[in-house]
Amino acid sequence: MLVSVCVPAHDAEEFIGEALASVVAQDYAEVECVVVDDGSADGTYAAALEWEVSFAAAKKRLVVVRQGTNRGAGAARNAAIAAASGEWICSLDADDTCAPQRVRRLLEAAAGLEAPRATLLGSRFERIPATATPRYAQWANGLSADRCVLERFREVTIVQPTWFFHRRVWEVAGKYDEDDLKCDDLRFFHRHLERGGRLHRVDEVLVRYRHRERAGLSFVTPRRLLVRWRVEAFARSVLLLGHHRRRWGVFSIWGAGRDAREFVSALSDLDSALARRIRALHDVDEHKLRAKRYVNGRTGFAVDVQHTSLIAAPFVVCVALDRFPALEAAVRTLAAARGLVEGVDYWHFN
Repeated sequence: MLVSVCVPAHDAEEFIGEALASVVAQDYAEVECVVVDDGSADGTYAAALEWEVSFAAAKKRLVVVRQGTNRGAGAARNAAIAAASGEWICSLDADDTCAPQRVRRLLEAAAGLEAPRATLLGSRFERIPATATPRYAQWANGLSADRCVLERFREVTIVQPTWFFHRRVWEVAGKYDEDDLKCDDLRFFHRHLERGGRLHRVDEVLVRYRHRERAGLSFVTPRRLLVRWRVEAFARSVLLLGHHRRRWGVFSIWGAGRDAREFVSALSDLDSALARRIRALHDVDEHKLRAKRYVNGRTGFAVDVQHTSLIAAPFVVCVALDRFPALEAAVRTLAAARGLVEGVDYWHFN
């Protein structure tokens, strides 16, 4: 069964050799590699072509496609998959590397799933350098199977550089968005889940995920845009979805700080009628409670601020767990006391 390793590349001359060497070294035989040079200004295209001999010697196929202009990551990923011959797609960024067993282990994992052709697979990863984004790496690598689903509105819970999926997943999700240079992974991820897709992470480090200052999505995407896409996904999956819609006809927000205000602002921009379904913001901070009301200075939307002890389900937690680690225990204590179920009666958003 042929697996296509798809590598979008933009100005990656310095690292693409390492990435392609790791593909050549795969211990699974039926592998091809498709590189799409997305309008690079450096020698990425020539550097990729230099690996043709090595791939041929390993009896693996290398395809290098050149796009004349920089069309963005989503367009490059779509072009790579469109040019690929494999039934299965293995994502690899041009500055990352694979463990030799990566393709084989993910295929083995897929073979054991109930619905492999509807599942987005991934793995744990090693951050390069190890000091880069340690809290994020610890969070993403530490998620259990159920947390990958329950925390999906916080971040993309299976990181894009580790993705592995059947071509059908790409088709059902509507391919990657090309209308914006940002958030292609986040939007694809949520559409996959909204259309009945599943998640599965292999608890093995199969990718070395390089951090480059100002190169990753989290460093080039404005925070407000990231919040917007996440709020839109939350609205589609929770506030507007049939079996959730009645339960979430009116809901509360745990938090009245920056995270909560950003959620309210983004929801108000998306649909003012949805924002009016917010019962209140809830917090323990005396300064916020003294204000009694939160008024968005840009939109004029206003909502009450009440103590957390008064919160009623359903609610969405808009306080960052990594900044306030005691919060998770507080939420679980309240949920246990009231018989609330995460993913039904409440969600974490930050």
